[in-house]
Amino acid sequence: MEKPFIEIESKDFIQYPFEIPKPDGYELPEDFPNCCDNHKHNYKLLTDYLDRFPNCCDNHREFFKKFNFNKEAIYGNIPIWILSAVQYTDFKVLEVINNDDWYEDITEYFEFCAWSMGTPAIGSHIYIELVELFLKNKDVDIPNHKRKALLNYFKELQNAEPAKEKTNLNLLFGIYSKWLKAFPFELPFYEQLKKHFANQFPIIKNATRTNRYLGLTKAKIVTPTELVLNLNNLTNNLLSAVDTVQLVKDRHITDAEKTKIDFINESHRIKQKDLTVEYTKGEKRYIKTIKKWLENEKAYFNEIAPQLKTAPAKAARKPKEPIKTFGFKGDDIKLLSVLKSLQLRINLLKTDHTSIEQFHKLLLAKDITILNIKVHLNCENIQFRYIISKMQDYFTRFRSVDVSDSKLFLSSNTTVLNSSNLSTANTGNPKEKEIIDKIFKEMQ
Repeated sequence: MEKPFIEIESKDFIQYPFEIPKPDGYELPEDFPNCCDNHKHNYKLLTDYLDRFPNCCDNHREFFKKFNFNKEAIYGNIPIWILSAVQYTDFKVLEVINNDDWYEDITEYFEFCAWSMGTPAIGSHIYIELVELFLKNKDVDIPNHKRKALLNYFKELQNAEPAKEKTNLNLLFGIYSKWLKAFPFELPFYEQLKKHFANQFPIIKNATRTNRYLGLTKAKIVTPTELVLNLNNLTNNLLSAVDTVQLVKDRHITDAEKTKIDFINESHRIKQKDLTVEYTKGEKRYIKTIKKWLENEKAYFNEIAPQLKTAPAKAARKPKEPIKTFGFKGDDIKLLSVLKSLQLRINLLKTDHTSIEQFHKLLLAKDITILNIKVHLNCENIQFRYIISKMQDYFTRFRSVDVSDSKLFLSSNTTVLNSSNLSTANTGNPKEKEIIDKIFKEMQ
């Protein structure tokens, strides 16, 4: 399998340490570290450690053997840099301990200091020991619950166990690629979703977090087992989103023979995949689900094909009364704020066609038929379908069927949103879901 990601293990590269800047408002003691016995002792502790490095342990000996680095040039300043980092950390703790985001701020500073010690983090254990001594000092004015939380942060770091299941991006990419090739995206119901999922790589386990001091964003990724489980759930959600019985009743499907052939083709394709592709036990679950679903649909269309041929054409329905208003019943200022946030964070609209202010005006209008405003979406249909579900409680008529009936909403590829494409977009798991959820808290 093609490997799109380059894999570099931590043992295969060296990251040089660096000196972190002093926090604003702090000055080191005069003649530091020779200013007092305590700092002299700690400085000697660090210099003694550096003297032993890299012969202090087998790992560091191997590290030196591999890179044959100039210890003095790269690590010569480590003792004073680490000792200074301890001072800066103590200052930072007291500076922000009463802020609302004290825990995030302080632990991000811990990470910043650890990062400054390079890879491998030479001397980081001494940094942690000295900071822990400061945190344990009862004379330092830190509320007990916060003191315990910060000490527990280091405890969890030291007790962290290696992951039980090995993973890497190439392995996860292979698992996701297999699912993409197996799912019946060639069926008319799913064609519009194919591009969406082809551009996804759903491996983020938790919300991302950016360290304010490093400027780096990190996130936990799923294990192979977790990804396969997620794909099984996604398969079930996508398949259950299509109600072919209702589509037949609503005359969205009128050619049963063609639809039956589509299902036969997909059923054959998935059976061939099952024969020629090696799937794990977990992956076979979604293969089994897809195969069974296709067989059910084939049987259904095989049974109704004769009836559809002989069924009299439905009498023309009386045209629906056009929607005149979406019936907004909330705070219009909050609504505008939410729309602006959605535009900023997920690129909601094609603003060269529809401005946020125009969309806002349309949503508030008592008579939308006189406005001549069409909403050109730039986000994905799945995202907008989810946004509809978040917004509908603030309107009397803003369900997906109302959006469809209005004929005022166009997808990013300029297709008018209708009940069919909105139905297939109802996965409940859009890209940037957590961002959308957070934005809609502004409406509460």
